[in-house]
Amino acid sequence: MQSANLEESAYEKAFELLRQGSRPTLGALPILASHALKRGKTVKRALQPYWRTWLPDRGARDLRNLQKMVDVAAWPKERYRAILLKQLSDVGYARLVARYWKKNKAAVASDVDAWAETTRALVVLKRKREARTLLRTWRERSGVGMWAVANYVNCLTGMRSQPLEEMRSACHDALAGLPHDHCAKYLVHRQAEACALLGDEQGLLETWKQYRTYFDGKVEKGEWFEARRRYLLADMVILARSLQENNRKMYGKTLRSLRWKRFAEGLHFTGSSRVKLNMRWWWVIWVLFLLLRLLLQNP
Repeated sequence: MQSANLEESAYEKAFELLRQGSRPTLGALPILASHALKRGKTVKRALQPYWRTWLPDRGARDLRNLQKMVDVAAWPKERYRAILLKQLSDVGYARLVARYWKKNKAAVASDVDAWAETTRALVVLKRKREARTLLRTWRERSGVGMWAVANYVNCLTGMRSQPLEEMRSACHDALAGLPHDHCAKYLVHRQAEACALLGDEQGLLETWKQYRTYFDGKVEKGEWFEARRRYLLADMVILARSLQENNRKMYGKTLRSLRWKRFAEGLHFTGSSRVKLNMRWWWVIWVLFLLLRLLLQNP
């Protein structure tokens, strides 16, 4: 009980100092923000309900107040505003992050960390077109982390050559020019996937040889790999090895399977005004299509 009282007293003093214009350390602000969420009993969610945009809980309201204090302070805001935006996103208030961006576009655009946190929130909200527009400029910025490029890659959807070429290029440039972090393995596999789908066999082999240690078929602790694309961990190894060994039959079979998985991703959607597709029927249609093609090839 005494410890809790001391924490609350320290929080109130720090809050008042910030209100008066004092500059906290970069290590102190996350602690201050975390305590605000704790005292506000904020429940962490992947995404808070829509109505929370207008009626945020006490913890989120306190974070917004901290953000306003930072915004009006006389000292530089870089990295500081991003700390608070990250805290909001971590507990599911992506809509509040997006709203902050709408009201402070110039400030966010000039702050690479706030820019990255904004794109993260837009991806969570499935506003991929807006996220792509912001992330497209990542090469022009300094201090961009690989995780931001991973978000960009996830916004490049479809099987057309243009998004696949941009995916290949973005992964290549990030892997060659940025410090490798917990998203490096994911970008390596997405680069290999783009090469395979584009028919760039030489690019696939070069990716395999250059980043061989990343193709171990598993995700280590601390690494990030999009859950719905973990099939790439095995598929890319099979594709690269079969190509290296000139096993065209296995290569073709695995590539067809990869194309189908990407195609099926586009068919599986849900929405308030859409009907959830039963994927089992799509498998039946696919099998019937293959049988029909075999019959036409062998009359």
